Amino acid sequence: MVSARLKSEVEKKSGKAVSLHQAWMHATEQAIESGLDERSVVFILKSFEAPSSLLKLTESIGKVGPPDRLSFVERVEQCAAETSYSTDEWLMGLERTLQFLIKQNRSSTLDLLLGYLSCAAEDLSASSGLLTLADGVDAFLQEFGFEG
Repeated sequence: MVSARLKSEVEKKSGKAVSLHQAWMHATEQAIESGLDERSVVFILKSFEAPSSLLKLTESIGKVGPPDRLSFVERVEQCAAETSYSTDEWLMGLERTLQFLIKQNRSSTLDLLLGYLSCAAEDLSASSGLLTLADGVDAFLQEFGFEG
């Protein structure tokens, strides 16, 4: 069941567009059912642009075995702390990767997604640093694709 707080966040995200509201509500319900905690869902709702990204993330989380002891938010924050990119930049890069997988009709585990972003962040930091993490991820996906 979706809490009043999540319903409010979905309202803010979708505005007055009924179909967008329905899509975000469906994605939010799936996220809760997959085991994402409310804090993580709010975190994602504020960052992701497309409900399909949240659905693909939910699918990715479902592909792992026993739940990680860290929440989704904590895992992303931990990954971001090991790089020169912010948590928000990591979420944008994650969404770009999820959208790539959607277009390819593929999926992956959260661990592989975060690993891919870690490699991209490390390589981008070592280079000239002209690209944002999200744009760098786009370039990596175009050049190297995604294994996993």
